[in-house]
Amino acid sequence: MSPESFDNEQQFRLIVEAAPNGMLLVDERGTIVIVNASALRQFGYERGELLGQSVEMLIPGPFRSDHRQHRAGFMEVPQARSMGGQRELFGLRKDGSEFAVEIGLTPIQTAKGMGVV
Repeated sequence: MSPESFDNEQQFRLIVEAAPNGMLLVDERGTIVIVNASALRQFGYERGELLGQSVEMLIPGPFRSDHRQHRAGFMEVPQARSMGGQRELFGLRKDGSEFAVEIGLTPIQTAKGMGVV
């Protein structure tokens, strides 16, 4: 990794970590690569419990299979947008409780491929 890309990655991580809203970086396979402190508080997990896991673990059961299909479709035509349209969306906490969420999707190119914030 070149020093320039390392600096850019470090800056990106600092910005994500400082964000007041919960933020995740998910790779093309739906694996959680970065999670900030706000998201950890919202979902009730420790960082090590989420990194490397499927983003679907944060989605209530009835919506998981649909989410996999939507994620694949988004990766085919990646464009920044809100998720859910007019529907109310929910996240799934570690304790099993659900809570309303607002989700925006932004594709980014990383050194390891396409990702979504």
